[in-house]
Amino acid sequence: MKCISFFLFIFFNPVSKAQTAQQAHCSSPEAKQFDFWIGNWNLTWNDTLYGTNHIEKILGSCTIQENFNDPNTKLYR
Repeated sequence: MKCISFFLFIFFNPVSKAQTAQQAHCSSPEAKQFDFWIGNWNLTWNDTLYGTNHIEKILGSCTIQENFNDPNTKLYR
């Protein structure tokens, strides 16, 4: 029984440490350097063209996603 308990401890212990390390990585100051960009933006270029941009954090706040919309060309990314 001691052998099984030891095996389970060794097997599951690194998994919990890996999850903690990943969560800490996404909450580090370096991971928040583009947080100023998050939100909804109205865009203008060439003084006559307009569009919108929606920036949000996804995937557990580890990734920033940009959603660009150009109504003049029906382009939505």
